[in-house]
Amino acid sequence: MPQWFRTVEEARAPIEQEADLSRAFAIEELSIESVALPFAQAYRRNGDADGYAAGYAAFVRGFSESTFRDLVFAPSSGDARATAELTEEFFARLEARFRARPGEHDYAVRSLVVLLRRN
Repeated sequence: MPQWFRTVEEARAPIEQEADLSRAFAIEELSIESVALPFAQAYRRNGDADGYAAGYAAFVRGFSESTFRDLVFAPSSGDARATAELTEEFFARLEARFRARPGEHDYAVRSLVVLLRRN
């Protein structure tokens, strides 16, 4: 699932270039920070591929399950039970892939930090 992480310049532009926003706010701080994923950090410390795989699959499931279930599996599955089974199978296979090749598919997470002051 591709994502776009804004650059500092892309985050700054609307505030500085849009007249109403630039009159209303001043940028006090604007930065992008990498967010460490706990399951990846733990794997690097302890080498527990099972914990890594379970944590990573749960992480991905948290933001993608409804999309896969409703837009990928449901249209072709026929009924709610089959949709649920396909969803479970998908995430079980994903977990198995992460377990077999831990660290190979680490996900990048960036946090945009913006602190504005009202003018």
